Amino acid sequence: MGKEDLLIKPIIQYVLHEVSRAGSEPELLSGEPILCEKFKVARGTVRRAMAQLIERGYVIQLPKRRGYFSNPKFSRYGELHIGILVASGYIAGMSCISSEAYSGFMKGINPLCCGYYFLSVNSFEPQQVVDLVTIHGLDALLWIAPEDANVPAIDYLIDMDFPVAAIENAHVPMQVYPKKNFLIYDRKAAGVLRAEQVFNAGFRKPLYCAEPGAAPDAFAAYMQGHEIPFGRKSIIGMEEIPQVVTTLLDQDKIDSIVCDGGMNRYTMLFETLSNHPAGKRVTVFLENEVNSQIVVQKYPDMKSRFFENLDIRESEFNAGKRAGIHIRNILAKKKKSGFESEYFQ
Repeated sequence: MGKEDLLIKPIIQYVLHEVSRAGSEPELLSGEPILCEKFKVARGTVRRAMAQLIERGYVIQLPKRRGYFSNPKFSRYGELHIGILVASGYIAGMSCISSEAYSGFMKGINPLCCGYYFLSVNSFEPQQVVDLVTIHGLDALLWIAPEDANVPAIDYLIDMDFPVAAIENAHVPMQVYPKKNFLIYDRKAAGVLRAEQVFNAGFRKPLYCAEPGAAPDAFAAYMQGHEIPFGRKSIIGMEEIPQVVTTLLDQDKIDSIVCDGGMNRYTMLFETLSNHPAGKRVTVFLENEVNSQIVVQKYPDMKSRFFENLDIRESEFNAGKRAGIHIRNILAKKKKSGFESEYFQ
């Protein structure tokens, strides 16, 4: 793609969104001076972009009328444009868990008529996200599983009163939260639920494989409250699994392991257990989700249990649905552009 194409592409995208939002009659689109100012380009660049759109039929010119007009044939009569960013925003795609949040969002925003645009950014600068919103003519933005470095961009949009909702990654706890408009995974409640099921199943020598955070802390507090020795050394990161699990198996100091997702952590744990003679004696407790199901099928000789009433797919779907309802109410002018952050589980 040449330099000229790089200059023309965002203009074409912007005008296409104007066309799609136009009505059943030709509507006057942004003029050359406006487009030159918005995209910081010369008038000739704008004219080349419009020439391509005219050639393709999206834009028309009317007799005795100055300017460029929408072709009603390509208008969507008021369809709203929703942008989708996932994780750091570098890749315009999503995991199976994130797709549950997206599905829930579409359910929650119904019956508004929406088109969805999967976007990507190549830096953490807030202005780049603002530019995406402008270029694509977005009405709202959903950010699924953002990273800590993305929080300034989300807060910047909130300060602009732009409709945005973000959903925390249930597998990776964030250290920094957006000021509002955020669906937070209730890790404390999840940790207690895990501990109750492990304890009630009769296990007294548990190990927890997860990132540090509220869930393992709540798990530890529950176990200690029931006189089960469970300290910080009983919570291990993924890189510690091979050495720590092997040592504890040698010493017969574990009878159960709670393992949070995702796939890499599951695989490392099950591979370590399968390579040890005592590995089959240990029961692994897992979230009920696609990746955990795949691993359990791959290692049928290992003991495993899915937590009851802890379906991460359902949790993400419900969080997405809540985000969709909030954005729907904002776009329908039933509430202001911000909403108080809330927990989901």
